[in-house]
Amino acid sequence: MKKLWTPTKKLITRRSLLKTAGIAAPAIITLPRLADAQFGACLPGFCGASLGPCSPTEVVLQVPFDGTNGSTVMPDVSTFSQGNGTVAGGGATLDTSNKQFGTASVHFNGASCVSWNASGGIGPFWVLGTQWCIECFVFWGSSATDQAIMGQFTGIGFGTESFMFFTEPTQTLRFFVYDGVGFPINITTATGVFTTSTWYYYCVESDGTKVRMYAGLGSGGTAAVIASQIPTDTNCGSSATNLAVGACNDGIGRPMLGNIDMVRVTKNCFRYGTDSPIPVPTAAFPIP
Repeated sequence: MKKLWTPTKKLITRRSLLKTAGIAAPAIITLPRLADAQFGACLPGFCGASLGPCSPTEVVLQVPFDGTNGSTVMPDVSTFSQGNGTVAGGGATLDTSNKQFGTASVHFNGASCVSWNASGGIGPFWVLGTQWCIECFVFWGSSATDQAIMGQFTGIGFGTESFMFFTEPTQTLRFFVYDGVGFPINITTATGVFTTSTWYYYCVESDGTKVRMYAGLGSGGTAAVIASQIPTDTNCGSSATNLAVGACNDGIGRPMLGNIDMVRVTKNCFRYGTDSPIPVPTAAFPIP
């Protein structure tokens, strides 16, 4: 009986069959780095050309707020090593009883903040560019208006490209960038998007075209887009003003009551770039 087919050791793939037939193989499609929230860089083989890996040198501020209870030592662990934050108001201390990851978070008493200097040409919030990502976990101790998670905004006429992330009436969140004249980035959520005594994961980022605000509960699960905008200018970050966490500026403007954990800021790179829900980190951000 005649053999109809003789097996060989040569691996036959769809790409090789297309080549034999003279048909151009399709380009390999890569996936967005949704896992980047946890791993700090894209998984091998999953870095889209438009995204690129967020390298350690693009993380310009990362503060885990770990340490002993009551401590005011809160160092930046990014590759820029901006040192300990400066506590203003005396009421920002590490809290080991309420944390999202690690050994502690920072507690704000409603009249304090922690700030990092933006001077020196490559300060932690020098210039983030048109693509950037700002992330943190927040535990609200109050639902009052005018509580800032973080910011550089010192007032109209100061700090070109300075930003502020804060609460407005009826549990609304707002993020804006002030360019010296107006607010090219200005996004506000619906009402009732947060409550007290609950940990939230927040991420505000720009992919160079669209600015999105994501929010999700605690650790794990997903964070959905709760506000977005396609502005004419996506630049963010001022080289002239310091960054404050727990207030909108280092003068303790709009101070918050509650806790913040795991702040991470990335410049010239975005981590998600999707309107779909993203994964909420289940572990502390890795140290760059």
